[in-house]
Amino acid sequence: MAYLGAEAKAAPYWYVRHGMIDRDTSLAVPLALAAAARADADVREVDFALPWMTPHSGNYDVQTAYAWLARVLAAAE
Repeated sequence: MAYLGAEAKAAPYWYVRHGMIDRDTSLAVPLALAAAARADADVREVDFALPWMTPHSGNYDVQTAYAWLARVLAAAE
């Protein structure tokens, strides 16, 4: 997060997920990351969600993530 809103050029697209019942990381961390990314002038899109009643288990959102990535890449052509 230290590079967002700084001289460094930020990635234009961000996809952030944090399970609502993730016991390893506070909700504050991804919320702050998404807010910092949205505030950076280089960032064009932040797709942020807190999946309901989902732990830090991964692979719960793979198809959605790939669809988002395909859309972003298609728009970049």
